[in-house]
Amino acid sequence: MNDDDHIDRSKTTFEGGRREQLRRARAITFRQRLEALDELTDLSERIQAMRHKTGKASGKNERRDTHGGYSCSRKGHNGVF
Repeated sequence: MNDDDHIDRSKTTFEGGRREQLRRARAITFRQRLEALDELTDLSERIQAMRHKTGKASGKNERRDTHGGYSCSRKGHNGVF
């Protein structure tokens, strides 16, 4: 039997993926949600601290231009802020 025979193709669309995401979210308990939120908060704080420690708190896509504004090297942003 082929692996493709076990794939639920209804979950491979945006709508199907969203339904599956909601189904899984409803399946976890309130306590699990709070624990996940706590873990994500800790992770966010650690990443923020690392960025400040390495001097990259402003983000890697921004750089100071010579006129005092910020220019963005991200695709689709050509102006100075």
